[in-house]
Amino acid sequence: MKSNRTPFWLMAGLALLAGCSRPEVDLGVELSPNAYTVSVKILEYSEKVGALLRDSSEKTIAKVMGHEGTLVTTLPTVHLLPGESREVDRRKEHPFLVDSDTMPNRYQNFTTGEYLRVMLTLMPSGAPALAIHLDAPKVVGWEDVLGPGGMTYIYPQCQTILVHSTLSPRWSTWQIVDQNAEAAVVVRIDRPTLSPLLSGQDR
Repeated sequence: MKSNRTPFWLMAGLALLAGCSRPEVDLGVELSPNAYTVSVKILEYSEKVGALLRDSSEKTIAKVMGHEGTLVTTLPTVHLLPGESREVDRRKEHPFLVDSDTMPNRYQNFTTGEYLRVMLTLMPSGAPALAIHLDAPKVVGWEDVLGPGGMTYIYPQCQTILVHSTLSPRWSTWQIVDQNAEAAVVVRIDRPTLSPLLSGQDR
């Protein structure tokens, strides 16, 4: 007689796989009742994963965002009214020792973190026009440099994600602002959940 029971080892294996699977990607945003909401994420990935973004649909963006090899940096949510601009500055300066004939213990700074500035206008049709500037420098390695006195100095090797663009995105949809083979910047803009504030009102 054939048994319909699933072997215990198979059930345990399936449970283990389920526990190790990556959770569903959260594409939700923090909406405001009286202001427009701008959400920005930086996605860093391998070239193979980035190739998927030839299809720039929100479904594909979510797939890349949820890939286990993708590093997702979520910037603080920005709430603003038409005609306003807002900044997010998470940059930090770090000193490092550099060689100098006259000042052997001279220091310079390198910067890491993200700086975001957005400005919103509404066109006569009611569609949004969003100006976005993003500068996100990071250290990707260190280089040993031999100084004149025989001392070795360690210099940071930096790279940055830089976006300066104006676009008219669709409402409530994640879209690509800029991308290359290894990184993309995605943005979403949402209307207020109630009604926009008038100029001079408190948020």
